[in-house]
Amino acid sequence: MANAGLQQRPIATSLTAYVESLPVLEGSGVYSIQELTANINALTKGNLASNNVILPILNTIEVILEAGAGRRLSEAGGEGMKP
Repeated sequence: MANAGLQQRPIATSLTAYVESLPVLEGSGVYSIQELTANINALTKGNLASNNVILPILNTIEVILEAGAGRRLSEAGGEGMKP
């Protein structure tokens, strides 16, 4: 589960637990890791010039990758965060 780096960021623990609770691929009728990463990607593309948005997005991406979301998407054949 969470590593020592995540324990230094309280929000990371909650975000990690949330990501771990999500199904990997969309289509199950509930929000999925695939949809989460697609939404993050869209938010990033729309705010490339705004450090106030991009820096928290990068932190969020780091946390969800540390939570194993990238590995889970890859194993399931999801597109993940591809542009």
